[in-house]
Amino acid sequence: MSSNISVIGNPKFNFWLFDPKIGYNLTHPSSPNDVPAERRIRLLTSTMPVTIAPEKTALAIIDMQNLFLSPAMFGKVRGEGHEAEELLLSTGIPAARKAGIQIVHLT
Repeated sequence: MSSNISVIGNPKFNFWLFDPKIGYNLTHPSSPNDVPAERRIRLLTSTMPVTIAPEKTALAIIDMQNLFLSPAMFGKVRGEGHEAEELLLSTGIPAARKAGIQIVHLT
């Protein structure tokens, strides 16, 4: 393991790796010194890149439609919740499926 890499969490049970030059590695190898998963996806975020292993990842969709989509809650017929829903349906879910990431929908 490179001297620049930090272990976040308990290296015996559950941990992430962080390298200030490459970002976060959430692929969960068996130990911090093991080779990362073969199949990885690097996600560019607004702060720091994140690397995931699709087979060990899930897209969790939490059903909050009454809060974010109902005009009774905020008095808006359309708002940010609708925009998020459209992006999730048109982009997020198809991208997760294409990458082989499980999708979990909690209602």
